[in-house]
Amino acid sequence: LLAAMFLTVSVPAGADENDGWVSLLNGKDLSGWKLKHERGPDGWTVQDGVYVNTPRSTDILTEKQFTDFHLHVEFMIPKGNNSGVYLRGRHEVQIFDSFGKTELAASDCGAIYGVALPATNVSRAPDQWQTFDITLVGQRLIVFHNGVCIHNNRDLGTPAAPGPILLQGDHGKVSFRNLKIKPLSPDYVAKAKVYVLNSTVDEATVISIPEHKIIGQIKVGANPHGIEADAAQSGVALRHADTE
Repeated sequence: LLAAMFLTVSVPAGADENDGWVSLLNGKDLSGWKLKHERGPDGWTVQDGVYVNTPRSTDILTEKQFTDFHLHVEFMIPKGNNSGVYLRGRHEVQIFDSFGKTELAASDCGAIYGVALPATNVSRAPDQWQTFDITLVGQRLIVFHNGVCIHNNRDLGTPAAPGPILLQGDHGKVSFRNLKIKPLSPDYVAKAKVYVLNSTVDEATVISIPEHKIIGQIKVGANPHGIEADAAQSGVALRHADTE
């Protein structure tokens, strides 16, 4: 049994700009955004700080581009509706009314469209607020849906290149609020690692995300149960099942 931790996945929903977070929605208008199709229908409105798309409409995308980042998204959809969040303008994290589904498809909530299904379905009922917490570094992606990891160090298969955040508006009604991004500096990204614990041996394997290769092992002793690290990745603490 392998259990991996990517050290950049901790994304506190309430973080503010003082922690490097920047709000992408000002709660008043679409400043900082533009229509994907300049002459397309614009069904986007702001209601009590919530951004609501009512079809017919078109997609909107940020004027700024981003490469490596944490992204926090809060969204709500009515029954049977469909939308999505595009990372770098091309990798879509699906938003869909998947409540109660046991067999998932490429269009279900949390899927990386055309790449991978979510590990599990944690969708809430329609007309309830839900969250995505997303970390994208290089071509590796982690997604938490409603606090549950549904993509762990997913390889998108394409090199990193800057692009906008895009909100899909041409499929169905959807609402967004509290959309925040934290761009990650090259220095921070250069340190990103995955620590893999194997319950059959006493070592943790250290994998460099930027290099996509194993860079070392750490002796962890018997019954390894978890690894904790600070945000600066300057120290690692081990936990064992018999000490928890």
